[in-house]
Amino acid sequence: MDNTNINAGGIGVFSLLTIIFVVLKAFGVISFTWFQCFIPLIIGCALTVIVLIIALIIIVVKGDY
Repeated sequence: MDNTNINAGGIGVFSLLTIIFVVLKAFGVISFTWFQCFIPLIIGCALTVIVLIIALIIIVVKGDY
């Protein structure tokens, strides 16, 4: 029997953009506000919440709970 573990995952696009913007802001390369640096992270969280809400609506409508 083959015991192979596959780990899928890593850093997402929105997280990567946030890290890049924060580093560039910290070194003074860009003149964004701190809020603008964290906008990709906010967008990623908002999309996650929207997908979860849609999934919950589908589950309730189908009655599979």
